[in-house]
Amino acid sequence: MKKLFAVFVGLICVMSACQRGPNPKDSLIATGNALQNCNADGVDKYIDISSVINGAIDVAAKQEINGLSKQEIMGVAAAKMIIVPIAKQFILEGIRQAADSEYKEYAKLVKVKEYKILTNKDGIATAKVTINFEDAKKFAVDKNLVPEEAKPYMNNTETTLMLKMKQSGEYWQITEITNLDELIKKYAPLYEEQKKKKAEMAKDIKAAMGLSQAICMSQQRYFLVHNVYTNNFEDLDLDFVDDSGDPVQGSSFVGKGVTYSINNEGEVIIEGTKPQKYVIKKECFSGMIMCQDEDESVCNVVVPTMNI
Repeated sequence: MKKLFAVFVGLICVMSACQRGPNPKDSLIATGNALQNCNADGVDKYIDISSVINGAIDVAAKQEINGLSKQEIMGVAAAKMIIVPIAKQFILEGIRQAADSEYKEYAKLVKVKEYKILTNKDGIATAKVTINFEDAKKFAVDKNLVPEEAKPYMNNTETTLMLKMKQSGEYWQITEITNLDELIKKYAPLYEEQKKKKAEMAKDIKAAMGLSQAICMSQQRYFLVHNVYTNNFEDLDLDFVDDSGDPVQGSSFVGKGVTYSINNEGEVIIEGTKPQKYVIKKECFSGMIMCQDEDESVCNVVVPTMNI
């Protein structure tokens, strides 16, 4: 009788396990493992990336963020059919590239403090995931993996994500970040501050570029007359005064806090707000320009608007 009872209990356990089906928490943990190991295929399996991006665009379109016009946001929303597939591939490719870089070690240091399933009914679940970035932040800063302008976004070392999930056969997928509106509002002031700083830098550099145009034209005239380039401002037909109010002497001067110099190659070099460096090549009279900075963010603002 005892043996029969044991078999019966065992059978009930097996049957209940079969009926229970996949657990959304197991899929959440698998998602975390895929992200930490930079496993793009795993991320693609456990996250419905297209749905998450679609939802993110819809949420962003409702936000009021200074420096980001409503027309820009609505334009992105209207072009979702084109943007979403490209964004998905960009994300997956980024994960693949991270697998062979120091960013993989960074990802492994991101700690999940809590996985919690809040509701689970009819193939739809909601979940809460609390993530701690403290160790990862220290590693990223020490290894110089974080651009200077991104550091303010890392002040908060803990983030909570509220997620929506759906059952997909033998596993579950994350389909939406339901507290994204709250997260955007949290970080919007930082975005606005960075946008303002970038606009100020762009304004200063545009003024510097305008002066460089005059330098280039003078270089062109000097070259046509003498058939050589000059590395001395005194040779050019321009009246330059530096910030001290004195006439320019030699091959460099400072105007409005921006340093201008001409090197032996005949290149006009403009050094503005650090770490930006702007170079007008000696072929400047033909309109060639090269803008260099750490992340190209300011250059992307300035160069397309210049007609040098």
